[in-house]
Amino acid sequence: MNQPDNEIGTQGGRKMEIERKWLFDIQLPLPEETGAILISEYLYDQGYISTIPEVRVRKKSDINGENDDYVLCIKSKGNLSRIEVEKSLTCEEFLQLLEVGRITEKDLIKKHCYNYQLKTGEILAIGYCDIENDPFIYG
Repeated sequence: MNQPDNEIGTQGGRKMEIERKWLFDIQLPLPEETGAILISEYLYDQGYISTIPEVRVRKKSDINGENDDYVLCIKSKGNLSRIEVEKSLTCEEFLQLLEVGRITEKDLIKKHCYNYQLKTGEILAIGYCDIENDPFIYG
């Protein structure tokens, strides 16, 4: 868990993502007594253009809803590890892809992500997600 997102590696020169996520029943942000130090916090709006193959667009903002980054992400099939290709987008390209995918504001998945440094020095990435009024916390 040394990286803020899923563990990334390479295989044959290709970027690989190792999918390891767990559901948590915890309070966010983490209480001080855990000893975990909040090092970054982001908001994501994510929409799926396709699920096979997985093609999604994502807007990442800082906690104030500013400093937006836009990304197109394509992932291969796979269970534990998958090839992942990411391409930075402009805001205009992001909006065009939302239109192409017929993704409306209500279709976007909203995530609130926290990255903590643990006492061991490792990074714990935790996300809060609310899909159709069914919130869950994962990491």
